[in-house]
Amino acid sequence: VLEAYFTSDLNLVYQIQPKSVFKSITFTALINNIFNDSIIATIIMKRTFFIASLVAITLASCSSATDRIKSTDDSASGTEAMMDALPTIAFAEEFHDFGEVQEGEVVEHTFTFTNEGEGPLIISNAQGSCGCTVPDWPRQPIAPGQKGQIKVSFNSTGRAGRQDKRVTLTTNAVPQSKVLNITSTVISKDQ
Repeated sequence: VLEAYFTSDLNLVYQIQPKSVFKSITFTALINNIFNDSIIATIIMKRTFFIASLVAITLASCSSATDRIKSTDDSASGTEAMMDALPTIAFAEEFHDFGEVQEGEVVEHTFTFTNEGEGPLIISNAQGSCGCTVPDWPRQPIAPGQKGQIKVSFNSTGRAGRQDKRVTLTTNAVPQSKVLNITSTVISKDQ
């Protein structure tokens, strides 16, 4: 006689019993006996629920991905509108030569710019290429069409000879970085 049961790791095991244990058993009775067992029924229900859940999740994620693709297409026109509203920074000059400077002098130059874009211009940072070059920039947004100024100070102490310095601006315009250049020839105190 064939007996079937599930082990703890969900493997189906068949076992042959001597005929004297069961008087008469048909194959249909054996199958009914197997599926009427509550443990086996629970395992079968869990597996069925698991498979049904996987199918539902797969269908939902496919639908969600399709919706995202459609919404990306719809928002493309919104992205184009945002691109049109970007600021544009335009300088009257991006380079200044201080000429000859005596060592120890602090010289300044003011760079003037205009926001020629459609959105407010924000200068989030201005960084000199060394400690001798110090920029001062507007911290508030510059409206479209308005002008602004960036004052750059250069301290020539200990800087004899030809000097080429940069001020790098970080903005919300495209491109995000803008570089202003200053140069000078520092005359040593010893001369």
